[in-house]
Amino acid sequence: MLHFWLALARRRTQTTTHRLGSPLDLLQDPALDTLLTGISHFNESPEVMQRLASGDLPALCHVVT
Repeated sequence: MLHFWLALARRRTQTTTHRLGSPLDLLQDPALDTLLTGISHFNESPEVMQRLASGDLPALCHVVT
């Protein structure tokens, strides 16, 4: 599991830009796309949530926009 929080002692050695930049760099990794299994609009949330809960809509990480 990736852990983005740094110990207090280490925070003093890195800038805020660096600490925030590292996770943002990871978001550009193409491997992340394999985890995203579907996209739905927010107004579809009630129906999508029911389908996810029942297993009718299999998903690992479903994106709501």
